[in-house]
Amino acid sequence: MIKTITDIFPPADIYERELEDLLGAKVDGLGDGKRYPLPDDWPKGEYPLRKDWKAANKKKETTQDA
Repeated sequence: MIKTITDIFPPADIYERELEDLLGAKVDGLGDGKRYPLPDDWPKGEYPLRKDWKAANKKKETTQDA
């Protein structure tokens, strides 16, 4: 877990949200807010920049929903 630095450098908020959204890193002390950069309807637990994430699975779910 990473401790937030937004109390020292408030603009770090956007970068910390990006870490959580794309890599799944937990930032301790990060306030509530919108997700960034992924859309709000992106599935929880899906981190597209992780090495083990499979894009093929995501495409398959999207085409079945249509």
